[in-house]
Amino acid sequence: MEAPKDDFLKKMQGCQLEILKEMKKLCEKNDIKFYLAFGTALGAIRHKGFIPWDDDIDLYMRIEDIGKFVALQNQLPSNLFIQTRGNETEYGLLIVRIRNTDTTLIEADHVDRDINHGVYIDIYPLFYCPDSYLKMKWIIVLSFLCRLFAYNAPPMNKGGVSTAFSKILLSIFPNRLKRSLSNRIYDYMTSRPKSRYVSNIPDVSLGKRFLDEWFQEPSIGTFEGEEMPLPSKPEDYLTYEFGDYMQLPPKEKQCVHHNYLFADFEHSYREYKGVKYCIKEK
Repeated sequence: MEAPKDDFLKKMQGCQLEILKEMKKLCEKNDIKFYLAFGTALGAIRHKGFIPWDDDIDLYMRIEDIGKFVALQNQLPSNLFIQTRGNETEYGLLIVRIRNTDTTLIEADHVDRDINHGVYIDIYPLFYCPDSYLKMKWIIVLSFLCRLFAYNAPPMNKGGVSTAFSKILLSIFPNRLKRSLSNRIYDYMTSRPKSRYVSNIPDVSLGKRFLDEWFQEPSIGTFEGEEMPLPSKPEDYLTYEFGDYMQLPPKEKQCVHHNYLFADFEHSYREYKGVKYCIKEK
């Protein structure tokens, strides 16, 4: 059933919060650090929870801890699935998602992909990036290629030139080689020597860098009544990301940002294959 518009956000946020709480338990048990990120961190500081119109949960985790976390799949409840490009070939994103397999959330970007389509939260890997601005430019180029070959489709809403160039590159290489190139580029990007700066995918493709000192021992904030880890210097981080972060955006920008096509918070996405996603053309 379609989620009614008036309670869609409430149900979405509730489902995401339950995933986050289970993830936090697992990380605390195994001494793995993570941090609330982007609008989730902002929500914790400004609203003590979700930004009222926010429709997702975003987290940061150090690249060295990502592998440790993924290996703990069997310690999560059976309905939660750690989704990576390694365990689902068609997934194609370079971030990690934790999905609730008992739910359904179909997005326009993934509607044709045979993957886990449960409600999710995102984990963005933090890795060192160059101090040098010139070397950073090279990482930006590599990031574009890495994401393009991993997703194996032109980027959306990036302009005609970018789309045309992407299509040419994708047509040159066979799928197997594209996956191999993406993995090699990713490993190169995320294994740089320790430096003053860290970044993440996709921010690195925009040249964004954060001070490494912002992501040491987490500070603690309140998120929907739960204690949650924030960047070590949340005010510095949020100022960098949002400027005057305590100021509410204009009314017209207080809206959801994802292109969700269908949601069902009580039934598994598996029931909708061929109906809501991976629909074969007749």
